[in-house]
Amino acid sequence: MTPSVVAHRIFWLTLSLILVVIGIGAFAAWGVVSYTASPSFCASCHLMQTRYVSWQRSPHWGKATCIQCHSEPGIWGELKAHLNGTRYLYVMLTGEKSGPILRAAVESATCAHCHPAESLPEATRAQQIRHRAHLALGIECTACHAGLVHGTLYGHQAKPAREACVACHAKESPVLGAIGASAFRPPQAPAEDSAGEL
Repeated sequence: MTPSVVAHRIFWLTLSLILVVIGIGAFAAWGVVSYTASPSFCASCHLMQTRYVSWQRSPHWGKATCIQCHSEPGIWGELKAHLNGTRYLYVMLTGEKSGPILRAAVESATCAHCHPAESLPEATRAQQIRHRAHLALGIECTACHAGLVHGTLYGHQAKPAREACVACHAKESPVLGAIGASAFRPPQAPAEDSAGEL
């Protein structure tokens, strides 16, 4: 065998070995990312167990996972969420607790992925909501719906209290603050008389 044939074989053998190692590494990384994106992984930490139970009892269970809500849309948002999640591990290993242990914000863009603005109700029987107006002003969904999934262990849908509306709107209008929660009730339709006419 000539030296050039040996060098050629060594080159291809080395390249093949490098590609195999890269493939195994990529597969292992995909497995780690997939596992750490699962709700059961999140529940494996003591701090997250009550949040996991509240998620299981919420309307989001079976429809959205932790990573789907607690990451910005796209692969970079998911990667950022994984990096933020490592803070918990860092705190447990070092004991350093300056700032919040978890950084699990939910962005309005993430909510809109499943709940587009066009599909949101503008009023209910109990109050006017005007979702699109709030979103147009840059108000985050969590300003009103902060406890939507993790607000209770009992499993009922957490809805914003009228007091939250009053507290926010009173900053801009002292009149609304004075009127209170009744300002957020929708106008009542006039009652029909016994003949069925208005």
